[in-house]
Amino acid sequence: MPQYYVENSNPAIIEPEEWDRVQIELARRRDIGKATFCNSPFSTKIFCGDCDSRYTPIDWHFTDKCRRLVWQCINKFHNEVKCTTTHFTEKQIKEKFLELFAIYFADRKATIDTLRYVQKTLTDTDFIDDDIEACDRGNGYPHRNDTADGDAERLRLREQR
Repeated sequence: MPQYYVENSNPAIIEPEEWDRVQIELARRRDIGKATFCNSPFSTKIFCGDCDSRYTPIDWHFTDKCRRLVWQCINKFHNEVKCTTTHFTEKQIKEKFLELFAIYFADRKATIDTLRYVQKTLTDTDFIDDDIEACDRGNGYPHRNDTADGDAERLRLREQR
């Protein structure tokens, strides 16, 4: 039995622009590489300034008393063209993090105000209330171009709130 692919025959679940942004983010994460299973809060968050690859923790001398954990670019030894950046000790990374953290929180009030604004923006559910009211009036969604599905849709919106 033949099958046919028909574009734009049904309303989109998500907008095409949002789909494109998600695809870009997925590609970016794929390019970063596989996450390490290190328990460090710095895992997959430190990138090389020369080649944009991740820094990863490496155990140096893990079998003797000189053992120490260092962070180095994953391209240091794995590509044809070796990355020439230096390694960092765990202590150096922690010190730099605390230094930058202190700078970031130097103006504590502004930082807290910014974080509260972000929290309010991310947790604002007023548009859901607008959708419920529109469904109750039989007008469909005010923020989308489709219509409501009656009681089941109102229930779903109320649960989402």
